[in-house]
Amino acid sequence: DGNKVGGVPEHSGRLWANYKFSEPALKGFSAGAGVSAQSATMLDGGNKYKVPAYHTYDAKIAYAHKSYETSLVVKNLTDRDYYERLDYMGGRVTAGMERTYLINFNVKF
Repeated sequence: DGNKVGGVPEHSGRLWANYKFSEPALKGFSAGAGVSAQSATMLDGGNKYKVPAYHTYDAKIAYAHKSYETSLVVKNLTDRDYYERLDYMGGRVTAGMERTYLINFNVKF
């Protein structure tokens, strides 16, 4: 009674902004950035241990054509150390993703 539910942060969210360039020389290019944040999270219903709050920043640049799209995404721009609760194995934690670069290529047909 009175304990917080394990694995459920009180506050969490993500805000993302994307801009598509309209200048003729940059047609098809876009850039975006965002932040993800989460308050401290209890590991289990006993509220003995918790994962601290954290926030990370991400960014993206992309080019879209009528037949394909390619993008470069950088996750956790500041390479911040943080921990996430695992939803299995009794509420254990793992280190969050370090700065990661992702290249995506999609073909439309």
